[in-house]
Amino acid sequence: CIDCGAQLWGQAEQEKFNKWLVEFDSENRDRLTLQFSLTFEATQCLEELVRRFPGADKSIIVRALNIVYLELVAPNQEFSIKIDSLRGSAVHKTLTDDTGTAKIKQKVHFKPFALLDVYSWAKIGEMSPSKLIEEITTLMLALCIEQDPVMKDFWERIILPRVELIVKAA
Repeated sequence: CIDCGAQLWGQAEQEKFNKWLVEFDSENRDRLTLQFSLTFEATQCLEELVRRFPGADKSIIVRALNIVYLELVAPNQEFSIKIDSLRGSAVHKTLTDDTGTAKIKQKVHFKPFALLDVYSWAKIGEMSPSKLIEEITTLMLALCIEQDPVMKDFWERIILPRVELIVKAA
C-alpha cells in the first residue's frame, strides 16, 4: 500500500532492478542467450527472410519475430487464432518435420526484459523457453510463406512492418 508505506516494490526499487538488469546484460551476455533448433527447411526460410533486411542476421530476425509474437499476437485472441490456424498446415509441417534430417542449432540473445517475457510465456505454455522460441519462430515463418491471401495480407499489413521496425532499430 503506497498510502501507509507498506509497499514492497516501488519506483526506487524498480529503478535499481532496471539498472542491475542493464549491468547484468553487459557482463553476462551468454546467460541471456537461448539455444534452440530448427529444421533445415525452417533454417532456409529464416535465411531467406534475413536477406530482406540488409545488415541483419538470423539472431536479430528471430528475436524480432518472437518479440512481435509475444507482444502483439499472444495477448490478442483474434491474432492468436489466425496464427494458430497455421498449425498442421502444409507449410508448417514442412518447417517442423525433422524426420530424415538433423535439426540445426541456433542461438539468440534477448535483452533482460524480453527474456523475462519468454520465460513467463514458456511457463504458461508448459514448455521450455527454447521450445517456445522454436515454436514461435516456425509459426511466424509459416505465416510469412503461407499462400493464403488473408494470411499473406496479415503478414504484410500487421507483422512485417513491426518486424522491420525492430530490425531497423537493432
